[in-house]
Amino acid sequence: MKTKLLLFASFIMLANVPVFAGHDIPAFFGGSSQKYTSVSASVRECSEQKEIYAYQNDRLLTPASVLKLYTTASALAILSSDFTFRTTFAYKGNIQADGLLQGDVIVIGGGDPTLGSRYFKTDPISSFVSVLQKKGIRQIKGNICIDSHLYGAEIVPNKWIWEDMGNYYGSGVWGLNYKDNTYELFLRSKSAGSKPEILKTIPVIPSIKFINQLRSKPNNKDSAYIYGAPFQNERVILGSIPSNKESFIIKGDMPEPARVFASDLASAIKQAGIKWDGHFVFEYESAIKYDAVLYTYSSPKLSDICRITNIYSNNLFAEGILRAISLKRNQKPSYLDGVKAENNHWKKQGIDVKGIDLFDGSGLSPVNKIHTGFITHFLSKIYSDSSFGNTFAGTLPLVGKEGTVKNILNKKTYNAEIRLKSGSMGGVLAYAGYIKKGGKCYAVSIIVNNYNGTFIQTRNAIEKWLDALISSL
Repeated sequence: MKTKLLLFASFIMLANVPVFAGHDIPAFFGGSSQKYTSVSASVRECSEQKEIYAYQNDRLLTPASVLKLYTTASALAILSSDFTFRTTFAYKGNIQADGLLQGDVIVIGGGDPTLGSRYFKTDPISSFVSVLQKKGIRQIKGNICIDSHLYGAEIVPNKWIWEDMGNYYGSGVWGLNYKDNTYELFLRSKSAGSKPEILKTIPVIPSIKFINQLRSKPNNKDSAYIYGAPFQNERVILGSIPSNKESFIIKGDMPEPARVFASDLASAIKQAGIKWDGHFVFEYESAIKYDAVLYTYSSPKLSDICRITNIYSNNLFAEGILRAISLKRNQKPSYLDGVKAENNHWKKQGIDVKGIDLFDGSGLSPVNKIHTGFITHFLSKIYSDSSFGNTFAGTLPLVGKEGTVKNILNKKTYNAEIRLKSGSMGGVLAYAGYIKKGGKCYAVSIIVNNYNGTFIQTRNAIEKWLDALISSL
């Protein structure tokens, strides 16, 4: 089969920029049928912050998850590496001598995207129940109230598309998040063409209802999508899963994480032998008043959250970080105010933010626009001029070893440390990060939009370009 990968005839080079050891740079596609493919690349030496290579570096393109670098770097700059999210456990009423809490248990969400996350394996509920036991509380005569008002009803960025919402990777950020805002839906399929059977969800999602329009197909592909918006308990499942599977799992986002948290909290309280027979109360508009704090749970520090965000390309963590930035700088929790705060910060650092057009922190929106010249500018600025340059670089996955870049550039040994963040969605593939070699650090970014070949063909072309670059530095 004739390969679609050809060599670019030439690249636009800056003055006094050496060609990479005489290598031509692999192109992505050739021929008139591929003329709409957009490619942009930039390489900058960090210590001098000098761009040493550029190809259409000012072209605005969709970055996909490479945008998480901007979000996490901005968070470390604005919030600090040691920043933590706080979740407050309190009560309204009084604790009597006989161990009766005459009043309500109140949980105030602090926007922590890691609360109960599988990535950190923390258990805030158990910690809180232990506090109740230590205080001698044996009965609660009141309600369990969950205050999730911090971010109001703006749960997902307004530029996300319907195809993504309802799926696990399309979960927005609530005032109280829980267990990655994700559930597993267990299915059983039979012969091709039949409708798979819904078995259960883990965790149990109160009041959720599925409109099942799935079909079984004789392949091994997971082509199922769950559609639904925040606060909607009715979810539509479309697409297909492999036939003849006794158990098959797809993932969705929780319609209302606070209800799952409240249910788990009530179960833990009862399992600890503490009596409770009250009701659940959920608040999304205003703060619930309380009399005293029982326990404050702190998240892992921000640098650790940023590392998980970049290694596993976690959308929820990225959006949670962006909203924390907005609260810090604007006292507003909106996504767009968060972007405004980021841009204002880097503008003050001497980086030109004109032209870039961003709407979220994760890169899930397909209308985000950025250029590679901007990316390498702020990456080099962070590494050479900030106190957290090494910390930030360490949040990026090692190429060939970790996360979403585990399977690229892993067939050859380089005398270099290569840390890159990947980004991909329909028609988009991008990489950005750092290459450390020969005592120098280089910021690199390459973005491809509207490619017509396969994902593998495009990734292979980028690998060839990166290989030529690394070998020539």
